[in-house]
Amino acid sequence: MVSDNKIAKEKLAGKTLYLIDGSAMMYRAYFAFIRNPLINSRGEDTSATYGVVNSLMRIINREKPDYISIISDTKEPTFRHKMYDQYKATRSKMPDEMIVQLPRIQQAYDALCIPNISLVGYEADDIMATLALEASAHDMNVFLVTSDKDMFQIIDQNIKMYIPQKGSTPPVVMDRDGVKNKLGIFPEDVVDFMGMTGDSSDNVPGIPGIGPKTALKLMEQFGNLDKLLEGFESIAAKGVRQKVADSREIALLSRQLVKLDCAVPIDQSVSDLKSAPPDREKVRELFTELEFLTLLKEILGESAKNDAVPEVEKQKANYRLIDTTAELKKVVAGLSKAKEIAFDTETDSLDALNAKLVGISFSDRVSEACYIPIGHDELAG
Repeated sequence: MVSDNKIAKEKLAGKTLYLIDGSAMMYRAYFAFIRNPLINSRGEDTSATYGVVNSLMRIINREKPDYISIISDTKEPTFRHKMYDQYKATRSKMPDEMIVQLPRIQQAYDALCIPNISLVGYEADDIMATLALEASAHDMNVFLVTSDKDMFQIIDQNIKMYIPQKGSTPPVVMDRDGVKNKLGIFPEDVVDFMGMTGDSSDNVPGIPGIGPKTALKLMEQFGNLDKLLEGFESIAAKGVRQKVADSREIALLSRQLVKLDCAVPIDQSVSDLKSAPPDREKVRELFTELEFLTLLKEILGESAKNDAVPEVEKQKANYRLIDTTAELKKVVAGLSKAKEIAFDTETDSLDALNAKLVGISFSDRVSEACYIPIGHDELAG
């Protein structure tokens, strides 16, 4: 009789799993719009929410994952804080503008039917590692959507890092050789290496005064942290030898802090993360409310329902294309007399930091507007 475990492995083998660091994605989205935040007609800042949805759809449309999940941190301390009370002590507090958007971002996850997993006492990295190793054991192709170097330690033949880039630049996919090229060591040596160097982003101390270059030389000489601490007296450089001699306990603590917990007691298994189509009604309701009409059309292939559109948009409209100098002068003259003006921009990308302007719309009254093309190649000449 074939075991259930073997059946599950055969079912999942070769499938793709994308585990997304939710906190990293939110921060990336927030700071992409930091100079020009998106504010809807009700005065609600929707920048981070829009950026997260846009990033998710880029991954989904580009990669078409078989399985997918968002993995998030919680605000409560983790087991690492209990080990070292200064862990992540140098991190800035989450901006209030991000905090108020957290419920909206969760609503977006729900509408897109992407599970969001978190567990008090553990970091997102630990949950990602637990799920990634489970999936790897089933011969799945796992992609960790993050740039956190802590995740280097679990990269294997089935697990890779998927690092998003700006604009239309393809993501960087990092495998074992990629880790070797970046750090000079393979994934299995990352924990000992970081025990020596520490991690400034998480306020992990490491051995004071030992940077990546020195740590790499020590790894080449001793092989791992334990052997270094046992045989440090053979280090030729007196200064380095003294630093190691004085830092045994802090080095061992640092290694514990950077080592991922790959056995987090989460309720979900990989098989629970199968990709599902968006909930059309939830997407339609939420994105109309947030005024993400372009994303609404992209995801559902439709615009907002008529009853969700303001009455002024249902009136007979007079929209004009301004493509001559004479017409442009008339528009400028008219707008100069207006008490209020609404304008909007058309760009060639949803990425705010890399988008190029292709046109501007102006309106000074209900149901009348003009569009001025700037970067349309078909109108050139």
